[in-house]
Amino acid sequence: MIGWLQGERIQTWEQGGRRGVVVACSGVGYEVQLTRRDQEAQTDATCTLWVHQVQREDGSNLYGFPQQRDRDLFRTLIAVNGVGPQMALSLLDCCTAPDLVAAIIEGDLKRLTQAQGVGKRTAE
Repeated sequence: MIGWLQGERIQTWEQGGRRGVVVACSGVGYEVQLTRRDQEAQTDATCTLWVHQVQREDGSNLYGFPQQRDRDLFRTLIAVNGVGPQMALSLLDCCTAPDLVAAIIEGDLKRLTQAQGVGKRTAE
């Protein structure tokens, strides 16, 4: 299981609504999906990311976060019934981690439904 990567950012990519970076570590390029905010913040040649790996029958996906607390919140979000990795990334893209936690605690449905793919029922 990959939990952390540090290496040279060799490429940024965007495909449909997904975006990320390719990080070269010891001769291997890891394609890591990020939020838009985190991708735009990746301006240095050196890239350090906390990673969550999702292994499925058709492949493996890496989701990256600049802070460990963001990755931990992502993991908490995907443990909720009906919230998958793309929806969790969308929630983290529309709010910073502290703002998202506050919106959940306060039941701020308006804020939560601003994330792409999050409807009222899921927000509740």
